[in-house]
Amino acid sequence: MAEQSPQAEAQEVPAASTQVDAARFLLSAAEERGLTLAVAESLTGGEVCSTLVSVPGASAVVVGGVVAYATRVKAEVLGVDAARLERTGPVDGEVARAMAQGVARLLGAALGLATTGVAGPGPADGHPAGTVHVAVASPWGTVERELHLEGDREAVREATTTAVVALAVAVLDAASARCPGAGCSTRRSAGAAADPVTGPRPPHDPATVGGLSARDGAVPRFLPDFRVRITSRDRTETTDRGNESS
Repeated sequence: MAEQSPQAEAQEVPAASTQVDAARFLLSAAEERGLTLAVAESLTGGEVCSTLVSVPGASAVVVGGVVAYATRVKAEVLGVDAARLERTGPVDGEVARAMAQGVARLLGAALGLATTGVAGPGPADGHPAGTVHVAVASPWGTVERELHLEGDREAVREATTTAVVALAVAVLDAASARCPGAGCSTRRSAGAAADPVTGPRPPHDPATVGGLSARDGAVPRFLPDFRVRITSRDRTETTDRGNESS
């Protein structure tokens, strides 16, 4: 499974009111494809999972989550390489990717979402407050995004929640372009080797996961500006829709 880490980029803090709408859209997109998801959280402390399950019908998609707040839990429960954690600390893109893959493998989900970073108010592990990594593991590959978020501790956590949901939506949007139609199922979880998309599934009623349909394949404008491009059966790349920094 090939992976890549996009360049760091300053991001505006999304409004907290977008979180539930973002969750509805992600759950609808995943449910239409028959995909489940699991979440590994550090700085968000369960906020991502809580936001997702606030949507009626979330149980059709959400398997569960792990709050890996302590560094040792990332290694002992999620399988993040202990040597890397010792070398880089938990605020690291490779750690975020390993967390996403680990929670998908641990809970048997197709998608794994992960957050790690510094919520503030002060710096930690040599990183300023607002330094965040979000990652999504999928059957098509693993993507990670480094963010530099502004605001107080609560705002950083809220922005991180919206960002990781948006990145997952972008992954499914890219998968939709690769496998158009009612939806695609996958044979393995994201913790395993990447598999090609396999045959169509019957369409599902998006009302079962909040009523916000993802069938048009368009990523809502209220989400942070991520785009994912699936370049082959086992490579996933991320690009930005307009603010790529050098």
